[in-house]
Amino acid sequence: MFTKKANGSDGDPVYDLICGGELGPGILPADVALYLLGQVGRGTLSGGLVRFSGAALGGVCELEEKLFAEVAAAMGADGNELSADTEPGVTAVVEYDLTRLEPQVWDGESVLPVADSERPFVSVGYLGEMGKAALDAVKHILSGREVYYDCILYGLSAEFADELGLGGDRRPGPPEPVDAEFAAAVTTFSAARRLTDANVKVYIVSAATVSASMLTGRLEDSARLFKKTGR
Repeated sequence: MFTKKANGSDGDPVYDLICGGELGPGILPADVALYLLGQVGRGTLSGGLVRFSGAALGGVCELEEKLFAEVAAAMGADGNELSADTEPGVTAVVEYDLTRLEPQVWDGESVLPVADSERPFVSVGYLGEMGKAALDAVKHILSGREVYYDCILYGLSAEFADELGLGGDRRPGPPEPVDAEFAAAVTTFSAARRLTDANVKVYIVSAATVSASMLTGRLEDSARLFKKTGR
């Protein structure tokens, strides 16, 4: 996987993942984090530091930063750094062009494009803290729409939901632990586990994907929705 490996000042390995390219409509930094985990694999690294950098990481919010930290830990690293700018002189271990990145999903076992999943039914969605890119995507997808009759969308304030003209069952704040199929958006793995029963299936996806999914009651490809509606 890694063709080169730089060493930090303390001698520990430093792995550089440079994320280039402009993300397409409906694609968010959370998709990047999940994609990189799928590419590198769980437990692949032996300690050291992972540095995530590049233009595709602009506008990452605090909760997304936590997701990148958990992804680095899942890869086997001891720590991580995150920056939209590539440091001069950094040796790129792996460089990705994410221009054609698709929405990603973590299904509890592996990462794959949402379009390649079985589009499972989900009846509960949660939108955690969102940065500007995520907010813009959520507005784009949910404005003037209605949450599917069998679904509950958590995490939107009443004021914001009213501003969107969003109908259906939408509630502020995180849900109490639930026993339904659950789509957790831009949520760290540990936070998602706290929101559900131990036996519940949780899908970690971006805010755009959870928004699209709450319109149909199934896991939906947010990028495909953008193309289909032209919104």
